[in-house]
Amino acid sequence: MVSIALRGPAVPLLLFRQSPTSGVAARFREGIAILSSTAEHLSTALAGRYRVEREIGAGGMATVYLAQDLRHHRNVAVKVLRAELAAMIGAERFLTEIRTTANLQRPHILPLFDSGEADGFLFYVMPYVEGESLRER
Repeated sequence: MVSIALRGPAVPLLLFRQSPTSGVAARFREGIAILSSTAEHLSTALAGRYRVEREIGAGGMATVYLAQDLRHHRNVAVKVLRAELAAMIGAERFLTEIRTTANLQRPHILPLFDSGEADGFLFYVMPYVEGESLRER
């Protein structure tokens, strides 16, 4: 996996099969197009509820986006299960994470605002907290 910085945190890119004529620039453009189309598709799926602004992080299981909660006029973090992972192993682990998170009530743990499925995207929503990531610490 390759990461790049685009005016913010590092954004993971998918690695592409190389051909003799493909260069780094071509793979870079292709990766940006895939990330952009996923964010656009998610924005369309969540239209009316959340306005997706940008990707803020990614892990092995999900991608997190900064979004605007249109009803409550606040910034939120929308965590979305990776579609390829859902197709390979199913969504049960992510659904368990949602249930666990929804039932946690501790002073230093962010609450769950919302969760659901929209046009094939399984997601949950939590408050957005500005600052450095745990990885950056």
